[in-house]
Amino acid sequence: MTENKTIGIAGIIIATIYGVAAFGLKNPSPSLLIGPTIFPMIITVGTFFFSLVLIAEDYTKNAKKKVIKYDPKVLKAMGMYTGVFAIYILIFEKVGFLISTILMLTSLLFILNKGKSQYKINLILGFLFPLICYIIFAKIFTISLPRGILTF
Repeated sequence: MTENKTIGIAGIIIATIYGVAAFGLKNPSPSLLIGPTIFPMIITVGTFFFSLVLIAEDYTKNAKKKVIKYDPKVLKAMGMYTGVFAIYILIFEKVGFLISTILMLTSLLFILNKGKSQYKINLILGFLFPLICYIIFAKIFTISLPRGILTF
């Protein structure tokens, strides 16, 4: 498959998933014509449109048709990342921001930073970064994050 067609199809899939989530958002006030939903809608429509442009460009005579060769290692890594993010999305509300983000980030770090010398750094960053984010957003800015099973 060519580069433009692959990127275009991926863009349409991403725009569709993002669009379903974005169009499900509600405006805080029915009197507002432009609310928090307008920007995600613009992103969705733009991504969908430009993905179609890439696919259409692939069918023109002047387009350079660069064929993509898929590396099994890259596909395996992408599948692992997608799996980690899918689990993160599924457990985020139930388990809460702090625990689910620690699990997600630590998992991704162990996938990316392989080797025995990296495990301490992976664990430190996997715990410290979400904890700092939680303190900044929940405690300093008082932004409500999903608490999940934690009661504090």
